[in-house]
Amino acid sequence: MQQALLSLSSLLSPHISEIKTTKAHQCEGLCAFCALQNTKGYKAVELFKELKLFTRYSDLELYGDVVCFECFKVFRYQKVRSRHWVVTAKKWQLLQREDILAILLHPPEDPWALYLTESHKKHGWIRGMYAINYDNSNIQLIHEDFVLQTSLLEIKALADIIQRLLDGGYSKTQIRGKWSAMALNRLMETPLFSAYLELEQYCDTNLLHVILYISTKSTIETEKEKQKEK
Repeated sequence: MQQALLSLSSLLSPHISEIKTTKAHQCEGLCAFCALQNTKGYKAVELFKELKLFTRYSDLELYGDVVCFECFKVFRYQKVRSRHWVVTAKKWQLLQREDILAILLHPPEDPWALYLTESHKKHGWIRGMYAINYDNSNIQLIHEDFVLQTSLLEIKALADIIQRLLDGGYSKTQIRGKWSAMALNRLMETPLFSAYLELEQYCDTNLLHVILYISTKSTIETEKEKQKEK
């Protein structure tokens, strides 16, 4: 039996009790955000004005001129756009940046979605309205500027490469590809040069951008540095 297609709003809205909907000024039509037809909601004109303030409006694919009640609640709740989070039908969890990689490496079993923001302003969740994960071998991650389609194997492989380089004392700027000639020559003389070669296939990709953004030095290396500072 085929599983019903879930929208991001249908997963999120039951967890948002702070935003109330009313019958006043409601209308019926095609939802601009989730494309649900013959739905009851609100005229989207005023919401579009707000959207232009926070988001690269022209990048979004908008459908109708109505915003359904579920999408309205999600749009109006500030933490949806200002925080990182993971959501399932059972739970909506706000995340710190250092929590995200653990979620990706050990994803929920239920249908789930994960949102990542760097500006903490944009309504980028709209572009991932149907980026729900049902099969954890293939993963969709919603970044405020794009939807990343990848696999658990790719995430694990790249996270390991980045972790080795970070723990080896190399910076995120260098891992992005900005190496001085001296630093690169020194790297070539170390066992970590193999990690550098493995990294080349991910150069300038959204996957590298995301995994590097959420990666930190391992706890062991961080504790070593704290001891040196004492």
